[in-house]
Amino acid sequence: MEKKNKYIAAALAFFAGNFGAHRFYLNQPLWGVLYLMTCGLFGIGAIIDAIVFLTMSEKQFDLRYNSNDDYISGSPDKYKQNIAARLKRARDIQPLLVAQQLKDLEQMYEKGTINFEEFEYLKQKLLSGM
Repeated sequence: MEKKNKYIAAALAFFAGNFGAHRFYLNQPLWGVLYLMTCGLFGIGAIIDAIVFLTMSEKQFDLRYNSNDDYISGSPDKYKQNIAARLKRARDIQPLLVAQQLKDLEQMYEKGTINFEEFEYLKQKLLSGM
């Protein structure tokens, strides 16, 4: 499936939004039918969509309208690779999060919010989860 372009979506919304053309282009047929039956949500919805598409960043647009194309297009291998890459990034970030939590625990101990036993218990619990 081809990557959707925000400028094409905006142009479709502006010029043919009353017929839901932009929603059909973005693989949202139910919304397309709704726009078709309500004349673009009474003309207002189509104009708002055009403005939103133009002011939306490329990244936001891609995340919203292009992020599942690999899965939808019948390429589960690419979809699985994408999920695996996201999990790897999460595992790479985990030590940083644990370090920050340890720092927060230490500050709580220094302020007297928790006692030494609580500090040690929570520290071990954090470290065992890595």
